Amino acid sequence: MSKTTKIVVGVIVLILIILGVSNVGKRSVSGGPFKIGVILPLSGPAATMGESSKKSVELALSNIPEAKKLKVEIIYGDDQLDPKQTVSVAQKMIDTDGVSALITYSSPSSVADAWSGSTSQSD
Repeated sequence: MSKTTKIVVGVIVLILIILGVSNVGKRSVSGGPFKIGVILPLSGPAATMGESSKKSVELALSNIPEAKKLKVEIIYGDDQLDPKQTVSVAQKMIDTDGVSALITYSSPSSVADAWSGSTSQSD
């Protein structure tokens, strides 16, 4: 992954985390942390790219003030760069882990399908 790509990924992740932190009070009904699901290829053919992206997320978190950091929980999931796994992991994060936001390395349209299916069932 080029240096420019890493910077772009890092900036996007930082923006999403900051948006999540600013919405903690609005979206977290239980008073618990704002949960962000991060789906990356942590194993398989793209594991090195997934690990690099995970480090970008952790770097972005390190820039959040300590008081706000306690209000954010990152939940990692491994999709092995397989769209079917992406959907499965996203569905688990939505239904079981109760994430309020998802960040994915691959197949965002699959995650959107999983998310919309989950939210339409709860309406």
